[in-house]
Amino acid sequence: MTTPRCFNCVHFAGRGEGTWYCIQGNSSHAVATPERGCAFWTHNPRADEGIQTESDWIRAYGLPVGRYSDNEKPWPPPMAPTEIRAAWNKHKIAEVRMLAWEIARLRDVIERAAAALLDVAHMSMPDYPRACLERLAEILKRKGLD
Repeated sequence: MTTPRCFNCVHFAGRGEGTWYCIQGNSSHAVATPERGCAFWTHNPRADEGIQTESDWIRAYGLPVGRYSDNEKPWPPPMAPTEIRAAWNKHKIAEVRMLAWEIARLRDVIERAAAALLDVAHMSMPDYPRACLERLAEILKRKGLD
């Protein structure tokens, strides 16, 4: 029989912004000590039985990454290099030249950041932060360099 700890409960919702969460029905509430379980504890057969303490859970799943989100903003598509060159050829003024160089510089920074994130994601770390880094690198590559 599993020890009634929140980590092995079907209602356990993980950790977010410094607090452990439990979801019972449609409500969500903070849990002070998930190592104790609660009166509504229900065994989750898919839970990792090796996780018995807060430290075990954090080691396995990591902590949420602040301000990370999969929600994409509705930006217009990026300008292709040919469009940037056409704008420069049409309006050969210093401001357009500076904007073209700024776009090139920012694309270089994005490309380097995406490559660095992928390198870091392949280091030893919990799955959740790794997934965040890989997803962020994917977003940077796809949205920032199209």
